[in-house]
Amino acid sequence: MSELIKWFEEEKEQETLHPILLVSLFILQFLSIHPFQDGNGRLSRILTTLLLLQFGYGFVAYCSFESIIEKNKKDYYKVLNTPQRRDPSGAYDCNVWVLFFMDCMLKQKNILKDYLNKTNTSTFDLNATENLILNYVPRGIIFRNNDLVVQLSLKSSTVKLNLKKLVDKGFLRVKRFANQPNDSLSVYLRTSIA
Repeated sequence: MSELIKWFEEEKEQETLHPILLVSLFILQFLSIHPFQDGNGRLSRILTTLLLLQFGYGFVAYCSFESIIEKNKKDYYKVLNTPQRRDPSGAYDCNVWVLFFMDCMLKQKNILKDYLNKTNTSTFDLNATENLILNYVPRGIIFRNNDLVVQLSLKSSTVKLNLKKLVDKGFLRVKRFANQPNDSLSVYLRTSIA
């Protein structure tokens, strides 16, 4: 595992492989090593989401990669159990796995796209500050305006304006408490469409 992680970090730093290719090859090797007695598949799918998020593929946080694999489980095991052939240079030919992995990502993206089309809400319609706020705030976490001002180094007026836009677009909702005296103390909660 330490060699795999070292290889991944070196490739990531050198930027010689496309991030999707790098993640797919890392996951294939992780599954080949099979470092744990149980849970390797589930952990590989969590790692897939984490690594893709780190490379900026934000859409993977909104549609479960796990569910895509579950719906394609027969093909998943078939691809994993296909012996990896060596190409003429002696390197392993991982094309079958990479194509399967990319197909799952495409399915994941299309499911999210269909959902967004049905709800008429799209993160593509957000400005940079709205995206920054959504990327900072995890689902289910209650936060205040001032949290964003401090953590994201934004002006209070900018935060207030963009929070209102996100509420209007359905990405956030205001959570009010009985002892809350005014709007300046509003707290927000990210909705399920975000």
